[in-house]
Amino acid sequence: MKKQTWKMHFYKGVPCRWDGESYDKECDNYEFEADLFIAGYERGCSSAVILLVHYADRNKDRDEITHYAVFMSDITSIVRHMTHGRIKGTFVWVKKGANYGIQLKEKDE
Repeated sequence: MKKQTWKMHFYKGVPCRWDGESYDKECDNYEFEADLFIAGYERGCSSAVILLVHYADRNKDRDEITHYAVFMSDITSIVRHMTHGRIKGTFVWVKKGANYGIQLKEKDE
C-alpha cells in the first residue's frame, strides 16, 4: 500500500472539501465511526460526489450541517450497505486530486 503523504484539512472543525480552501487545522488521516444519511449530490469543476450527513442532522437546514463527500468511484461499497438511505460504519478520509472525501472502510481491511 502506498504511504499517505497528505494531511486532512479542517476549518473551525468542519472538513475542507478541497486544497484551495482556508484551513486552521491539519491532521493525519484517521478512522471514525459514523451513522450517515444520503443528502444529495454535487458536481464541481473536477469531480462529482454524493453528499452524506449525520443521520441525526438529516432534517436540518443544509447550511447548518456538515456534509461528507463520497466520490462516485467509492459509492458502490456504501450503497451496498445502505438501508433506506442510511449507512453506519467506519470511514476514512481520502484525497483524489485536490479534493477530499470519505470512504467506507471494509470490515476485512
